[in-house]
Amino acid sequence: MLLFSTILDIQDHVTPDDFIRLVLEWNEGSKYADNRVNGIDWHGEHNVRYGDAELWMEFVEYPEKGVLAVRHEKITKDGVAWDSDFIMNTVEKRIAIQLDRTYSEDALVIDAAFSTPHFITLLIEHGFIRDDADLPVLREPIYVADDDLNSCQKAFAEESPYKLPVVFVSKTTENEDPLSVAWLASRLKGAAHVLVEQNTEQCAGIRKLMGKAEAPFGAVRIFTLRERSGERAIFTEVQPAMRASAWRR
Repeated sequence: MLLFSTILDIQDHVTPDDFIRLVLEWNEGSKYADNRVNGIDWHGEHNVRYGDAELWMEFVEYPEKGVLAVRHEKITKDGVAWDSDFIMNTVEKRIAIQLDRTYSEDALVIDAAFSTPHFITLLIEHGFIRDDADLPVLREPIYVADDDLNSCQKAFAEESPYKLPVVFVSKTTENEDPLSVAWLASRLKGAAHVLVEQNTEQCAGIRKLMGKAEAPFGAVRIFTLRERSGERAIFTEVQPAMRASAWRR
């Protein structure tokens, strides 16, 4: 079962060895000891496997395709296999990140929850990720006002230049955020841009642009990239009725 997938553009200076070192840092820095593959002694190999049958990590390079792939797999006592895949395209300078979970026939499914991979945070902290058009990839909210109307217009447009989803949070009638936007951005870990109104007075133009002037307050709108056969990818708006009480648990 695919739980999470994203593709991020990386800086030209990032090498395959930089990528491997960051994966090793991710593994060594895991806050859960039973997720950490121990005994790794890396000497620059691009095709190598560490660990055992229940917990392992493998690096495989396909030089003819310009691809370096890493899989980290943990199999729990309940028969659940957790796979984390990190794939670097050294030619196009992109990294694909995927989290997958599979079950054996006798596995006991207890919790379907997961969090955005911490590896994205490391990519951000090391400065490996390129801006998404004119928006930086951050794990913190970006506050916007009518001075930023151009960026907002591009974010809401069908032919938006942004590859990542855009989450837009408008202020309530009390001029407050309807949820903790810092918490939201930290949980997304750069997998989406979080744009937040600075205040109601300075965002009238943005509200008009969105065509939601009749009920614009305290809403969370998600603009996500959807590919459709035979057409250019477009951003489709989803507007759930999300209030602060639904998020602050």
